[in-house]
Amino acid sequence: MNNVKEIIQLLPEPKVGTFLEENLRIMGDEKIKNVLDTVQEIIDITNPSKIFEIGTHVGHSALTFLEKSSAKIISTDIDDWWVSKDKLNRVEEVLQKFYPNRYTQIIQDSQNHDYFLNLNLGDIDLIHVDGLHEYGHCRNDILLGKKLNCKYFLVDDFQHVNMKQAAKDENLILIKEWERLHSVEVSLGLLKLNE
Repeated sequence: MNNVKEIIQLLPEPKVGTFLEENLRIMGDEKIKNVLDTVQEIIDITNPSKIFEIGTHVGHSALTFLEKSSAKIISTDIDDWWVSKDKLNRVEEVLQKFYPNRYTQIIQDSQNHDYFLNLNLGDIDLIHVDGLHEYGHCRNDILLGKKLNCKYFLVDDFQHVNMKQAAKDENLILIKEWERLHSVEVSLGLLKLNE
């Protein structure tokens, strides 16, 4: 955990007042351990060699995946008021330093499916859907995961009705839900295609 705490201090700070309950920088050791234990459980279930993350923000989720697996991470976010290109480049610089050749940052809107399909990303084992938490965007991000032949779908803030509905409408079935991951309200849902 000391490695994680050191790296967190090097990553950009989230905007003041945004998702403080999810900010690893201000969490105590016990909460960080709980997050890392949950990520380890997700890794144990999915055994990913490549993870595609939608919604880098300041790199905390990617950091936990890198720390708890040997997977390569491809993360995408957009350059906007929420997180700037400079911050996204800083995330890549820090994570590449500690996890060489395992982290790639793409600055692109996840709604642009053709862009990602033309990258020939190869087999994606797990997609972490943590972009804009509106029904249409979430459903479109899940659809991108299906086009990329993802085996597993990890949906952030799964407690929200629109996130659950998007997963249901894309024919995903719940494997497990982790409730109260960071706070009372935050949950993760791990899903797969209903085949």
